[in-house]
Amino acid sequence: MQNKQEIKHWSEYWQSSQSLNSFAEGEAAKGYEGEISAFWQEHLKTLNNNAVVVDLGTGNGALAALVAAHGRTLDKNWQVHGVDYADIDPLKTFARDAAVLKQLQGITFHGNTDMGKLPFADASVDCLVSQFAFEYAEQNSALAEAYRVLKPGGKLVMMAHHGKSGLTKDSARGCDIFDYILNNSPVFIQADLMLRLATERLQNSDFKTWKESQECNALGKSLEWTLHVINARFSLPTDHPWLTDIFNRVINILNNGQSHATAKEAQKHLAVTYDMLQAHLLRIREQVKAAFSEDDLSSFKRNASAFASIAHKEFKIEKELFAWGISLEKQVEN
Repeated sequence: MQNKQEIKHWSEYWQSSQSLNSFAEGEAAKGYEGEISAFWQEHLKTLNNNAVVVDLGTGNGALAALVAAHGRTLDKNWQVHGVDYADIDPLKTFARDAAVLKQLQGITFHGNTDMGKLPFADASVDCLVSQFAFEYAEQNSALAEAYRVLKPGGKLVMMAHHGKSGLTKDSARGCDIFDYILNNSPVFIQADLMLRLATERLQNSDFKTWKESQECNALGKSLEWTLHVINARFSLPTDHPWLTDIFNRVINILNNGQSHATAKEAQKHLAVTYDMLQAHLLRIREQVKAAFSEDDLSSFKRNASAFASIAHKEFKIEKELFAWGISLEKQVEN
């Protein structure tokens, strides 16, 4: 298991994110819907009225919120918990968002909590659930702990990243793009140099003079050429969103530096953005590494041999491979 410093990029992400689940934007950031929601509702429908349900790797609580909402819909009195190894506190993160707080109502969150050391008594949990999280954990200790806390007949249900899914393949490509731009191209060096010179020159001249200067034009053309080279290197249609994300951030920051003060501030913003994108690269790399291949799934099943039953299938959205759906059940005592 990683130490706290090694997962700092996850803690900072969840504390600053306005998304309930990772790598989501727009409507998707509000939680799981459609076929994903249906998958979970199907696995939750047999739980008893007072079931204890624990979301492992909860992040900002997207799956825990889905479980709680479904329990209310079924008029159940479920006790819902969300556990994450990162330093999470969704109720604080969304303190000013009444709509999200309503979704998180009644959920107990446990940040800084290892899946291998859960804060629950033996045989006290009816169902453990995990959406794109269990596969990140050290499998032997996490499976042993899951077995310990589950009641006889209790279930561990997860949706895990699939090594051959479009999501994983796109993320792997995104890793290549981010790594090249951040660590092997001069984009941020060029942008930083432009802002440093702008900060200096704009002390004694106006923005128009700086914009028309030989220095500014030379640096601008150099950066423009670098972006052109990167676009040519990563020319697949699916590359465009990754490139646009980084390029737009850099260009917008540069456009904000139109006075001595704003150029100085833009320089700081550029450094913060660089660090943020490096942290995002780390998260994507971990996602790709965690994805289960067929061999990984076979190994997982061998490690889970203590469970009475193990079922899995490939989960698809609109006929496109998306994830593994995996369900394990602890044997019922005679």
